[in-house]
Amino acid sequence: MTKNGIVFEYDIDLPTEIHVSDVDMTIIMGNLLDNAIEACLDVKDKSRYINLEISCGYGKIDILIKNS
Repeated sequence: MTKNGIVFEYDIDLPTEIHVSDVDMTIIMGNLLDNAIEACLDVKDKSRYINLEISCGYGKIDILIKNS
C-alpha cells in the first residue's frame, strides 16, 4: 500500500477469542484488502486511502472497509 501511495488506517476491537477460525478470518481479510487496494489503484489523484474498522457485538463480527 505504501508503495502505491495508499494511506491505511485501522481500528480493530475484538475479544481475545472469536468464533471464526484464524484461517477463515485471514481469507476474508485478504480478499477485502485485495479488493480495496485494486479499487484504490483506479483512483488517478493522490488521495488514495483505505479505512478498516472491525468490532464485535451481539454475537457477530462487524467489518467496515472504506476506500477512495
